[in-house]
Amino acid sequence: MLEAKIKFFDIKKCGFYLRGSNQIEFSGMNDTLNNLHSWASDGREFVNTTTYEVDPDNDLRNTYFCNWHRNDVNGDSILILWNEVPNVVEHTG
Repeated sequence: MLEAKIKFFDIKKCGFYLRGSNQIEFSGMNDTLNNLHSWASDGREFVNTTTYEVDPDNDLRNTYFCNWHRNDVNGDSILILWNEVPNVVEHTG
């Protein structure tokens, strides 16, 4: 069985701002997600799309980039990631 977890985020700011300013200097949410998508879709193998360095001492496993899509009508985005989980071997008998 495949389990999916969905989280919704309402991101108010993303990009580079001057200290104390509410006006974005450059980049932004769509630019960041577009760059992430370009990076992950440049022909690299799926195993090379990890989004951060793992920390086995703290049970932090890999998260891989799968896909991104932006709705051109309302500007919403969906970012699809795959989280590595430990293998569980079931014993019968």
